[in-house]
Amino acid sequence: MGYEGFGEAGVKGRLYFRKRKEHAYNLAVVVWNGEQWINNILIWDYLRENPDFAKQYSDRKLSSLHKGITTLLAYSDEKADYVYSLLERARLEK
Repeated sequence: MGYEGFGEAGVKGRLYFRKRKEHAYNLAVVVWNGEQWINNILIWDYLRENPDFAKQYSDRKLSSLHKGITTLLAYSDEKADYVYSLLERARLEK
């Protein structure tokens, strides 16, 4: 299907793929109802319910790009602590 595979790409339990053609696509594959699945849903729900944190997360991601961080692993590393803190908040408020 034309996707490049990158293995876990810094996130245990997730397989990352991308396609770069006329349009760019990113694809993350996780185990249904596994740890990464649950964590992603928790963070997604939390950000939807807390727009101030969603804005902070968006700002952090844009800041990474403005710093010139464009590789997948560096980008993941740059936001890892913030994502972990969001996950902890989401778990506490669940």
